Formats: sequence, structure tokens, C-alpha cells
Amino acid sequence: MAATEVTIGQFKKFAAAMSYQTEAEKEEIKNRTSPPASDQPTTGAPKPIPTYLAPGFSVTDDSPAAVIA
Repeated sequence: MAATEVTIGQFKKFAAAMSYQTEAEKEEIKNRTSPPASDQPTTGAPKPIPTYLAPGFSVTDDSPAAVIA
């Protein structure tokens, strides 16, 4: 673990500078753009995958960055 926390704002700057996407972001994009599997129901939108920007709870740029599991 790092000596100091990394904030969401700091991680956003890193991600933008390096064109970095987390695995969760990649999965979310794939989830939104891929057709559902043949055994999946086609009603409604796909369930969103939590990412550091939208973890399912309120965050600000001062919030600590965290691994969403």
C-alpha cells in the first residue's frame, strides 16, 4: 500500500495523460456495446459495471481511489 492515498482526481489526471483504462472500464464499454449472449434476456439495459468514476456510491475528486470488487 502507498504511503499516501491517491485521490479520484489524481487518478483521473493519470488516466487522461496515459490514455489508461481500467479493466472495469473496458468491461463496461464492452457491456454497453456488445449484443447480449443468446442465453441472456434482451429486456432492459445491461446492468452497469462499477468503475472508479461510477462505483455505485457518491464520489468526488477528493475521494480516495479504490479497487472496486
